Amino acid sequence: MIELTPRYILSQVFVFIVYTIMSTTFFMKRHKTILISNTVANGFFIIGFFLLNAYSGMAAVIIAMIRNLLSMVKKINEKAIMWLSIIALGIAGVYTYNGIFSTFILIATMLYSYSICQTNVRTYKILNIFVSLLRLTYNIFVFSIIGIAFEIGLFISAVVGVCVDKKGNE
Repeated sequence: MIELTPRYILSQVFVFIVYTIMSTTFFMKRHKTILISNTVANGFFIIGFFLLNAYSGMAAVIIAMIRNLLSMVKKINEKAIMWLSIIALGIAGVYTYNGIFSTFILIATMLYSYSICQTNVRTYKILNIFVSLLRLTYNIFVFSIIGIAFEIGLFISAVVGVCVDKKGNE
C-alpha cells in the first residue's frame, strides 16, 4: 500500500512533468531538440526519483543528464560519450542494486544512451519502445503511480511516433 505523504505526492508532480516533456519528443524531428527536451526532463526526474528514494533511477538519470550535456558540446566524440555513460551506468548498478528490478532503469538508460546518441531519429523512436517497457517495470517496482500511468502513455507515444515517422517516409 502506498502512503500518500506530501513527499510522495510531490514526487508524483515531478514525475508528471517529466512524462509530459518526454512524450513530446517522439514527435520532434531534430536530434538537438530531442536532446534538449530530454535534458530538461532529466532534471525533474532526478528530483522525483530522489523523493521516491529510488536511487538506481536517480543515479541513472544523473548519468543520462551528464551524457546529454556532454553530447551538446560538439568537440566531444558522441560514441565515446555513449560508451562512457554505459560503463558509468554499470558501475552505478553495483552501488545502487536493490534487486533485479532496480537494474531495469539502468538497462533502460543504457539503451536510451545508445538511442539518443544516434543521429537517426527513427532509431531513437524505435528503441524507446523497449526503453519504455523497462521503465514501466521499474516504475511498478518503485510504486510510482504517475510513472506507471505515464510510461504506458509514453509507450503509446513511442509506437505512434514510429508509425507516423514510417508513414511520413513512405
